[in-house]
Amino acid sequence: QVIASAGSISGTLKFQVSNDHGANQVFTNWSDLGTAATISSAPSVVLFAEQDMCYRALRAVYTDASGGSATALLTVQIMCTGV
Repeated sequence: QVIASAGSISGTLKFQVSNDHGANQVFTNWSDLGTAATISSAPSVVLFAEQDMCYRALRAVYTDASGGSATALLTVQIMCTGV
């Protein structure tokens, strides 16, 4: 779940995953997980629901589309459970 608050925002957010086995937890190769979501106003909430999360690393990547004029607070909450 991604929460955009406290300002204006214009861009896309996507998650990327890696299964690299590098030393010191350095991950080099990243693959997109699902599709990117457009976030065009604050406040807004976007929920990403993914299954089969068997990756060593996960990161959130935000790409600004405002040319640097928009600012906002993005909060990313991640919950993974295994069975």
